[in-house]
Amino acid sequence: TARAQDTLGHAGQANKRQKIESDHLTNTTHVASPAPDDNDQDEFEEFFEPIEDVLDLEEIEAKFTPESAPITYSISSLSPHLQFPIKLTATISSLASKLLPDPEWTAQGLLTDRTGTANIRLSERLLADMIGYTSTEFKQLRPVSATNAGIKSFLRKGLEACQKDLVFKTGIFTIQLNTVNKHLSEYEVIEFQSIDKKLECELREFVKVS
Repeated sequence: TARAQDTLGHAGQANKRQKIESDHLTNTTHVASPAPDDNDQDEFEEFFEPIEDVLDLEEIEAKFTPESAPITYSISSLSPHLQFPIKLTATISSLASKLLPDPEWTAQGLLTDRTGTANIRLSERLLADMIGYTSTEFKQLRPVSATNAGIKSFLRKGLEACQKDLVFKTGIFTIQLNTVNKHLSEYEVIEFQSIDKKLECELREFVKVS
């Protein structure tokens, strides 16, 4: 999220169309473009679920605080009574939704290993790390992007990179019980760790053909 904060700090007054300089936009000339017509398609619409499908998420009173278990579990061992986050070596076999930015980043997907498949929610914590900025930072920068090509490019690159990275993403996922409304899914992913490339390819191929 540091990239987005640096960018936001220099975005200041977008209506003056000033040059944005940040660590991520160095040596880039930003040309302000005319404000879009109200009938124009939203520049970022392709990445998100339609507005009418956005779920009204409810934050629970407390988050999980215990440390993750030290060993890796399997999807078949998942329980609705998890007492602490656990680690699974698995693959995101499919995405059930596009991104939702309100009230925080979230998306639905299926997580698969050699023992089964689970419906999971991809959390703000995971997605913000993949995209490069939080949902709050996106909502602050989005209006600026309407008249600043540099900001627009910065936002799009993060969303496109995340969209691409999620396809059959394979490694160690830290799972806990969902911290928003359970109708999204029973579990959510909060962290990801890479694994040995050979093991990654073997599991990914197993999931693709299963």
